[in-house]
Amino acid sequence: MRRHDRPPFDANRLLECLNQLPSDQLDEERNRRFFDHWCDPDDHPALITALRSDPCYSLPSRVHRRDDPAPPLGDRPPQGFRRVWLITDVQDIQHALTQPQHFSNLPYAELGGGAFLLARDPSAGPEHAEQQAFVRQLLQCQPSVLWAQAAERAVEQSALLALTQDDFDLAAWAGQAALRYMGIVFGFGFQDHGLLERSAQATYRALQYVAIGRHFVSEPATVPEGQRAVAALITRISALVEEYDSLRRAARRFGPPDLARTPVGVQPLDHLSLQLLGQPLLRQLPEVASPLSGHDRAMVCAMLIAGTLGNLQTAVCQVVDQLLTPGQAPRLAELREMSAAALAAQVADLVAQQPPLPVLPRRTIGAQQLPTGTRIPDGDDCLLLLDVARHVEQARAQVCAHAWGHTAHGQAAHPCLGKDLALPLITALVKRVLHLPGLARRIDPLTGDDFPMQRLWGVACTQLPLTYKRVRSRAQRNLIVSMRVKSPRAEHVAQLRRLIAAAVPRIEHLLTSFGGVHFAWFEFSDDDTQLILRTIYNGELEPYLYHFALRAGDLFDGLFEHLEDAPPHPVSAFPEEFIATVKRFNRAPLAGYLYSAYPNRDVPMCRR
Repeated sequence: MRRHDRPPFDANRLLECLNQLPSDQLDEERNRRFFDHWCDPDDHPALITALRSDPCYSLPSRVHRRDDPAPPLGDRPPQGFRRVWLITDVQDIQHALTQPQHFSNLPYAELGGGAFLLARDPSAGPEHAEQQAFVRQLLQCQPSVLWAQAAERAVEQSALLALTQDDFDLAAWAGQAALRYMGIVFGFGFQDHGLLERSAQATYRALQYVAIGRHFVSEPATVPEGQRAVAALITRISALVEEYDSLRRAARRFGPPDLARTPVGVQPLDHLSLQLLGQPLLRQLPEVASPLSGHDRAMVCAMLIAGTLGNLQTAVCQVVDQLLTPGQAPRLAELREMSAAALAAQVADLVAQQPPLPVLPRRTIGAQQLPTGTRIPDGDDCLLLLDVARHVEQARAQVCAHAWGHTAHGQAAHPCLGKDLALPLITALVKRVLHLPGLARRIDPLTGDDFPMQRLWGVACTQLPLTYKRVRSRAQRNLIVSMRVKSPRAEHVAQLRRLIAAAVPRIEHLLTSFGGVHFAWFEFSDDDTQLILRTIYNGELEPYLYHFALRAGDLFDGLFEHLEDAPPHPVSAFPEEFIATVKRFNRAPLAGYLYSAYPNRDVPMCRR
C-alpha cells in the first residue's frame, strides 16, 4: 500500500520522455514523469532496469545556466528547457571520468565560483593539483589508523541523544555522529556544533542541487544559501586556526593547565583518550607545506567537511538499509561476529557498491563523442548514472571502483580524497546499529508497511526510520509529570502538602514492592502553581503506570482533586485515561538527555 496513488510504472511511456522521441508529452511533463519515477522508491528499480537498454539518453532539463554572473540589463535571460544527457554505460562513464579536458566539473562552480577543489579541472592550471596535494598532506598529519577510535567516541557521543527512545531516525543519528567526528578530528568546540550542522546541511543540499536537483526542481535560493553557509564556515575555521596559532605561541596564564593551549570550548584529545591522534587538524593547518593562502586552506577544509558530512550520512543509511532487506538475517549474524578489520573491509565494499553520490555531473568542453557512439554538443550537461551501471553484473567491480575515483584506465580526475577519513565512522556506526537489540524497520501506521528510506531528489538519504528495544540496552527511564494546581492556589497547595505527607508510608510501600523505581519525589514549582512528580524507573512506561493506576488509584484520586485537567475518577476504573493524562503532562528532559552512572543496572541489581 502506498501513501500516494501514482500511475503504475510504464517503461514504454517512460522511454517517450527520453531522446526526444515523437511524443504528445510536453517538455515539462517529460521532465516531471522521469523525475517522479526516479524519486519513487517503488518505481526506482524498474526505472533502473529500463535505463539499461541504452547507453545514453537525453532529457529536457530545467537548468538555467548563465556563465556571466552580472549580464547587461538589456540581455534577455534564456528561457525554456535545455537538454541533459544521462550516461549509463560503464565504458562511457570511465571515459568521462578520465577526460577532464573534455568533460568538466564546471557544474559545481556555481556553488563556490570555481575556487574549490571539486569545481576545478586538472587541465585548467596547477590549482587543482595544489589543492589536492594540500588535502592529502593535511590528512596525513594524523595517524589514520587511530581515526577508528575517534569514530567510536563520536558514535558514543551522538548515541546519547539519538537513542533516547525506541524509535529513531538513522539518518539523523548518522548526521550527528558525523558532526561529532569532524569536531574531534578537526578540533572544533562544542559551541561550533550548531554552525557545523547548519553549514553542512545547507552546503550539502546546494551540492546536490547543482549536481542533479536543478535539472528537475526550481530552488533559486538553495545555491545562495549554500554560499552563505560556506562563507560562515570559512570564517569560523579561519578564526579557530588563528586562535590555535596564538595559543601555540603564548599559552593562557589562568585556568586549568591542560586547557592553556586549547581554544575556548574545544575538548582536548587526551580528555577523550585520543592523545595518540596528535593535534587537531585545524591546529596543524598552517604548518602544511603548500602555496595555498590562509583563506584558500580554510575554504578547502570547509568544503571537505561539508561534503564528507553529507556523504557519511547517506553511506551509513544505504548500508544499513541494504542489510535490513528480507533474507539478510544470516549475513547480519555473520557481520556481528566479525573482527573490526574484517567488518571494515565488508563495509568499504558495501559503500563502493552503493556510492553516496550515485550521480556525477559533468559538462562537455567542445562537442564530444562517447565510446559507444553518442555525440554530445558543446556545453551540455551530463549526468553519469553509476546507480544504473552498477546493476550490470559484469561491470559491477568497475563501477564500485568509481565510488573512490578509480577506473580501468587509472585514476580519475576527481578521486574521493575523504575515503580514509570517512570509512572509520561509517564502520563504527554500522557496527553499533547492527548490535542494537531488536533492531527492525519502523512500521508506517498509515499503510502498515515498513517506512522506506527517504531521499532528497532520489539521491541523498534524509530519513531512515528504525526501531529497537531500548529497555534491553538502557535500563532507566525518566518520568516528569507537571500539572497545574487549582485555584484558590494557597488552599489547594496546603491540602496537597498534607495529603502527600500523610501518604508517605503508603508511597514508600508501593514503590518498594513494585521493584522498578530508582528514585521518586514530588515538588512544587513556578511559585507553587505546578505540582511535579519526578521518577527514574525501569522498563516500559505503560505497564509502570498501569500498575500504579490499579494499586494506588485512590491516592491519585486524592491528588487529582486539587489539580486541573484531571482524568476521570476513580483512577482504578479508568486506567487508560489515567495513562493518557500522565503522558500528556510528561515533560521530556531538555534534548532528551538523561545521565546515569549505571545505565544498564535495574533496581534489583542495585539492591544486591
